[in-house]
Amino acid sequence: MTKRRLKNLSVCIMLALIAAFSAALAAVPAYAGEEEPAAGAYTYAPGAALEYLNRFFDGDANRERRTGTEGARKTAEWIAAEFKALSDMSKLTAESAPYFTSTVAKTKADDPDYIKEIELVSSAGLFQKETKVAVYNVAGYFKSPASGAATKTVIIGANYDNLYGLEYNQGYYSKSEGALDNASGVAAMLAAAKTVVENATKAVDPVYPEFNIMFVAFGGGNNGFYGSYDMTVNFQRYHSVITLSDIALMVNLSCIAGGDKLYLYCDEVETPHQNRIKEIADSLPGNVGLNLPPKNKKIVPAVGSPILYTHKGLSGDNFYFWSSRINAVNIFGYNWDINASGDTESQKGGIAGTDADTFANLFTYYENGKEMLDSAAHIAAGIIYDSEMPAVLTAGKAEKFDYRAFVTNPVYSFVYQMAVVIGVIVLLALMYSGSKKYTPKVIIQKYTAKISVFGDEYESGGSGQNSAEGNDKPGNPFE
Repeated sequence: MTKRRLKNLSVCIMLALIAAFSAALAAVPAYAGEEEPAAGAYTYAPGAALEYLNRFFDGDANRERRTGTEGARKTAEWIAAEFKALSDMSKLTAESAPYFTSTVAKTKADDPDYIKEIELVSSAGLFQKETKVAVYNVAGYFKSPASGAATKTVIIGANYDNLYGLEYNQGYYSKSEGALDNASGVAAMLAAAKTVVENATKAVDPVYPEFNIMFVAFGGGNNGFYGSYDMTVNFQRYHSVITLSDIALMVNLSCIAGGDKLYLYCDEVETPHQNRIKEIADSLPGNVGLNLPPKNKKIVPAVGSPILYTHKGLSGDNFYFWSSRINAVNIFGYNWDINASGDTESQKGGIAGTDADTFANLFTYYENGKEMLDSAAHIAAGIIYDSEMPAVLTAGKAEKFDYRAFVTNPVYSFVYQMAVVIGVIVLLALMYSGSKKYTPKVIIQKYTAKISVFGDEYESGGSGQNSAEGNDKPGNPFE
């Protein structure tokens, strides 16, 4: 081969390599570190939940929001204003577009939209008077025009109250701002709501969720989840058309910006929607990981509870929906590996409910808290946009054996308690009998000589009065 031909061949190879490299560059997605979304797919804006959390604590806002206080009412109004802003955003599109609307009627002339005032009554004790305090639930509703969504509704909720100002001891008041417990859940709920509105109002290819969505900020979370309890027993207060049986799923967001891991709890038994939600979470870019509870869930006695036991998965506003035979999900930050009981959410200790639970301290204490917050909000959005989820929830509800009556019905609970007591007694008896050693008894009889008291003639009988032979021997006077 001549030098000229060799040079031409080298130039051709060079040009081919340049062309291949250019084609490879053209194929690189425009999104750095994430897959480019397919046409018509929903989009989630990273950092949306953190933005809401920053606004939640802007200045001294929403720091004091203990149930029954003026601060709780102001926080309810703040959340209602955020819902109103999303409603205004949804109305910027054509008239046929869905609206983000209030689901509850005003109870007073000065009540803002979206707020429902209910009354929490504390029973009177021996030396106490009956007390009544106001609890505010804040609810907004998004009606989706997606095919098949008309009769299916998902609730995404979080409680917003905290313990700030509660007197623990004489002269000592809680300073717990509840940034983790549970302003983080409220922020993620609002981020999911914003995601729905933004995708529905796209100028090109708007995207709608597979369900109608009810977004709820529950009051009374630290009072036995009273807000969610009221919603399950008085659902018609919150929506005049749909009923509780129309709720396909309730998603609870709790303490999601802290803890060692992000957990998903669905039910006491494995369910189809548990597996599907886990698949959704694992497929999302940047997800910190969604963990399932251990098979042997660590439980604590549930004193005064309608069930015999409880654990972290049931300790949320999902509980009353779960006990009302509604598919319910609890997404929360925790560390189940180190807790036989209690609420300690981290290997290095927990801050939920303590004076350390402040907005200034949250992300210093939990360095991965921002990622967990964002992941939970993104997972909540992923659930309602998943095309397989409606069928999964329907099938799961149809095939599931409903055991909940056996653990929530007071009669069954009494029977179970008696069975447990009897079982423990039997077990202790078996253990005692198994530990007891039996040895053969050896009976040693000692024979002694018979002692005559009155003489042999009396012992053997004599003649006289008692003598059978009638001889002259004196008889035994004791015979």
